[in-house]
Amino acid sequence: MYRNTINDDSNSIKKDESIPYFLKFGIEREFYQNHKLSDLSISVRTYNCLSKSGILTLYDLLGCDALRLSKIRNLGINCLIEIENTLKNLDEYQENIIINSYNSGYHVPIKFIKSMDELITGNISTLEEKVTNYADKVFIERFKSEAKCIDSFFRNEVVNGNQFVREISRMLGNYSNRITKYYKIYNELNGLVSKLSSDKSEKMILPIFKVFPNSELQSIIENNFYNLKFKDINTISKLVIEYNLKFEQISKLYRKYSIDLNEEFSLYLKKYEKTKEIFIISERAADNTLDSIGNSLNLTRERVRQVEKKIINKANLWFEKNNVIDLAHAYSDYSNIIKIEQITDSISSNKSIFKYMFIKYLNTKPEYKILSGVNSKIIIKTDIENQVKLVIESLPNVFDEFQLRQRFNTFDNINLTYDEVMIIVITIYKKDGNCFHMKSLSLNEMYRFTMKKYFSNGIRIYDDTVIKYFRECLTSEFGKQDLPENNRAISARLADIGILCDRGTYKLKEDIRIDKELFVTIYNYIQSIPRDIILTRSIFNVFSKELIMVGITNHFLLHGLLREFYFNEFFFKKDCIMKNNNDNSICEELNNYIKSSKYPVSLESIRNEFPGATNAIIGRAISMFDIVNLFGKVIHIDNINLSDIEQNFLRENLTELLSDYKPHHVKELYEIIESKNKSFWNKIYVDSTFGAYSISEAFFNECFHFDRPFISNYGVEICDKYQIIKNEANKKDLIKISEIQTLVKDNFLAFTSIYKMIEQLFDSHYLLDKETFIKNELITISEEDIAIIEKLIVSELKEDRTILIRTLPCIPVLPNLNYKWNEWLLFSIIKKHINILEVALTSIYFAKAYPVVSLAGKMDLSKYTEIILEEEYSIVHDFEDIDDLIIEEDYIVF
Repeated sequence: MYRNTINDDSNSIKKDESIPYFLKFGIEREFYQNHKLSDLSISVRTYNCLSKSGILTLYDLLGCDALRLSKIRNLGINCLIEIENTLKNLDEYQENIIINSYNSGYHVPIKFIKSMDELITGNISTLEEKVTNYADKVFIERFKSEAKCIDSFFRNEVVNGNQFVREISRMLGNYSNRITKYYKIYNELNGLVSKLSSDKSEKMILPIFKVFPNSELQSIIENNFYNLKFKDINTISKLVIEYNLKFEQISKLYRKYSIDLNEEFSLYLKKYEKTKEIFIISERAADNTLDSIGNSLNLTRERVRQVEKKIINKANLWFEKNNVIDLAHAYSDYSNIIKIEQITDSISSNKSIFKYMFIKYLNTKPEYKILSGVNSKIIIKTDIENQVKLVIESLPNVFDEFQLRQRFNTFDNINLTYDEVMIIVITIYKKDGNCFHMKSLSLNEMYRFTMKKYFSNGIRIYDDTVIKYFRECLTSEFGKQDLPENNRAISARLADIGILCDRGTYKLKEDIRIDKELFVTIYNYIQSIPRDIILTRSIFNVFSKELIMVGITNHFLLHGLLREFYFNEFFFKKDCIMKNNNDNSICEELNNYIKSSKYPVSLESIRNEFPGATNAIIGRAISMFDIVNLFGKVIHIDNINLSDIEQNFLRENLTELLSDYKPHHVKELYEIIESKNKSFWNKIYVDSTFGAYSISEAFFNECFHFDRPFISNYGVEICDKYQIIKNEANKKDLIKISEIQTLVKDNFLAFTSIYKMIEQLFDSHYLLDKETFIKNELITISEEDIAIIEKLIVSELKEDRTILIRTLPCIPVLPNLNYKWNEWLLFSIIKKHINILEVALTSIYFAKAYPVVSLAGKMDLSKYTEIILEEEYSIVHDFEDIDDLIIEEDYIVF
């Protein structure tokens, strides 16, 4: 391609590359507005490149600059130099055209041939409208002056030998001869065209020259009549006269192209009619074996082969004589490719025999190669075979047209057009929807392609909305497929071909970059740990710096990659890796660790022993029935040194305390035991009333009723902690949730979460916001308002969706209340009044929760897992921690 210099005087392109030629050479551009590009004496290559780029007139060319032309495909440095040199001498060139035309006698432009009446009468007003260039203008002006003589003095001037009159007379005689010749050629061409089929007559002539060369006519058509068709005999007749062409060559072209292959082939096969030869060749064309044909004719396999070879050899001569391969090129729309179907479609009878023989004939031609694919066969020229291979071998197993176009554009020196490449691809590859592939695709391959194209950053496989979109993407690429109706089946397949890279999100395995040396180091680290179960989070914490540098940003992705690498080395469960295949969970491993210690184990010791263990994991482990929570420390019940005498002592004091058949706070038991035996609690590691409760519940759960922090005999109702909260709330119009938490703390009440603590208030109160309850009667809302709210929300809950209440578009248009609408107030009103709707929180932890709504029975919280932080239990270390947790956040007491 042209890059550095553009002319022969070594001027740099950077100096004048963007200067239009009419400014660069001082040419009056407007003068050449209607001059065709063919008026220039430039090479065919240059003309074709310019015309294909939309530069059709001298006016267009003069408006261009070197920079623009250098970007035209196939227009190289030599073409640019040719263009500039031609434009430099444009005026001189035009002058030479006119002078040469004048000296050689009258040159009548072809466009004026049909205007004989105007020429004879001298009425040239209509001719002047056809003037498009300088040569036309010179002819008209000259004719005007000479026509004046004909009007009044013609006879006398002819007798007297007027030179102008003689020239006009000679001109009219030549014109008459040209018209006579024109009609003769026209009639002959009309007869030849009548022998062509309608499809052939519509064919453009120019591509046929590549098969049946005709240098003179080809050059004229390339320069002036690029779209000329066989049926355009009027224009072709004028070209023969205008350029003095040999009509015999043109008629020969028509006769060759008019061959009726179907008729000729039928005549050729007639000599085999009712012979064993025609039976053999027809059976071979039907893919029957030599053995089966021989059995039918009582011939040996070898004899059948010999007969077939003889028939094929004769057929090859017929194909050669009739230029069938040239006709195949003529039928083809492409320079480098022949579709076998394009020529066999012209055979109405014996099509399979023709195709079989033609392929055999092509196999004898080293300059051609048959390319077989899943759809059809095409013929390519051997000299472009390597280019074809280059295109095909560079394509992936599955690709779409956009990828094909991108890949094609990377080849600079390829002689194939994009359309030809597409024909090759369509021949060789199967197509499903917008995608091409070499073989029948499995669902896994379709899933992989769809994930790679549409979900390069990962796909949330448990989100039904995302899976629905995945279905749509796959269908648009591969057409309608028999996909599972159940979304979970699709999620399972996506999980199988992907790797977990975040909570509920998977990426394709091949899209994850792996540092093998780092993973060997991690493997050795896992082997060095004495425990059989290792938390993935702890491994991530150890290698976080190195992992983040290679794009592994969380323990989910690490867990997935370790599973992919060492599936046969370790056993993988959620969030942990096991060295042997036992059924222990991480919680059971923690339990065993606590049991192995004769003394209470601190939570800090557990974290050190199980690095990466979250509060949620530890909380589940220490909530097991055989673990006694001493708040800040835990101990296995088997390791509590409480003798039978000491157990009886504790039981007797409990029985005495509860003898009044009333519930009692554990604090009373703690104080009674301490007053009687000061060392009793210390001996079993209890230093608070809550520890006393845990010990008592662990040993005497079957004897007494425990409801932290109260103990009673079975059958005795323990005070209703919910009623205590209700009584307090009913004393005020507004009550803060923080006030209720203080009440719970002061009365030693226990709840598993804030929501459990407040849920009983929804009967008598609304949530005014996330922090405040308000009595129902203080919110003025009518049944009509509730009906409107129900209608608006239901209209927005399409396709069984569960959505965040705060995202409801209808909130701004809800009926006006005496308080401002917000998600929590709407949550309360729906919960109390609208039965066809269902509300819930995205987390059991109120501080981290968002209210959502769905149609009744359609609640699905799975899609909201990503907006919830990991749910962790708050572990109480000591009594002071309990106060802080009660006041500030959700909590659990074990």
